[in-house]
Amino acid sequence: LGVSGAENRIGSWSTSGSGATRKDTLADGSGMAVEAKVKDSALDIAGVLGLEAKSSQTISATVVAASAAIQGGGAAGVAVSAAGSLAANAIGVATRATIDGDGTGIKAGSVTVSASDTSAITALTGAASLSAAGGGAAGVGVAVGFALALNSIAGGVEASIRNADTGLTTRAGGVSVTATSNSRIKATSAAAAVSVGGGGAAG
Repeated sequence: LGVSGAENRIGSWSTSGSGATRKDTLADGSGMAVEAKVKDSALDIAGVLGLEAKSSQTISATVVAASAAIQGGGAAGVAVSAAGSLAANAIGVATRATIDGDGTGIKAGSVTVSASDTSAITALTGAASLSAAGGGAAGVGVAVGFALALNSIAGGVEASIRNADTGLTTRAGGVSVTATSNSRIKATSAAAAVSVGGGGAAG
């Protein structure tokens, strides 16, 4: 019997179920964030007023399990082998760039507010199982292989200007507000099982 597992989390998550029915849920108000913020501030800037928040968390996990069983008997031989691997990976970080409020006013040559998320999960899970049995009358071999990868990325991306009641003014350029999510998951799971049985009467 061979079993291996790995669990990697960024952020605050809750878990329900197990195995193939497992579900990871990002907790509300987890407090994990990458944030650039101007709050209730009066600004007068000749050039560019720029806010940028960028999230780039990464998880890389490799989990492999293997097992082998060999059995021989005068009358009968029975061999059972099982191997399983599980990787559970989750990233939950909010990414925010905001101008919230403007004090007595904001003036700048131009304004750029941007938020981006390039978080990535790479997971490889593998399992291999081999069983061989031999007996004078009968040989029975049973092999089971199981591999599973569960991966989640959540948290949200926000870029905003709000509550600018007094006014936000640009002298020459424009106002740019962008939010981009380029998070990605690459998962590979493979399992193999080989069983061999031999006997004089049955195999």
